[in-house]
Amino acid sequence: MTWILTALIASYFLGSMPTAYLLTHFFLKKDLRTIGSGNIGATNAFRTGHKWIGIVTFLGDIGKSILAISLTLWIFDNSPLQAIMALASLLLVLVGHIFPIWLKLKGGKGVAPFLGGSFVLFPVITLGCLAIWGLIFASSRISSLSSLGALCFSPLLLWFFKPDIVFSSPFFYQKLGIFFLCCGLILLKHTSNIRRLFRKEELSFSPESHDQKPLSEKKPKY
Repeated sequence: MTWILTALIASYFLGSMPTAYLLTHFFLKKDLRTIGSGNIGATNAFRTGHKWIGIVTFLGDIGKSILAISLTLWIFDNSPLQAIMALASLLLVLVGHIFPIWLKLKGGKGVAPFLGGSFVLFPVITLGCLAIWGLIFASSRISSLSSLGALCFSPLLLWFFKPDIVFSSPFFYQKLGIFFLCCGLILLKHTSNIRRLFRKEELSFSPESHDQKPLSEKKPKY
């Protein structure tokens, strides 16, 4: 029980590290929550006008998920709990990323951490999702639409490839449930994006087309 709690707590706190917020705060002396969409994820980090901030944020958000899950896999090496704990670790990383205690539970949308964790747990499915993301993004230039499209296809890819970490016993239904919880969290976080997509008001992924000033000089949304 001690190791289970250790792995889950560590996963949450690693996930809650607000990479983009910290980079923007320390290097640009700005609050990312007042720029672009106001989100603290990688896509909005590119809208600071400094591409390296977006790149490092993307890699950092992927990396913290890889680190958390790799740590969990190591802790539960040769244990029958290894697979379900690895998936639980991915879920807690997402919870930490989306609801960080440091920013009053207002975090990112979870795409990059999900990508990093998925690459460790089921790399073939991740590559398939990346291909779908790329196809949608190439035609739309809308990051959220691309992410949502790839996310919707991920259960189909999971069922088609049937990775052992999910489909091997024991705990098959629990592991499947955790996977869908992860997808559901990301989908829930994209609710506002979905509304804007239907209204054709969603921001495209092109920093030059959006002024880099804070949105109406807004204060951070809490």
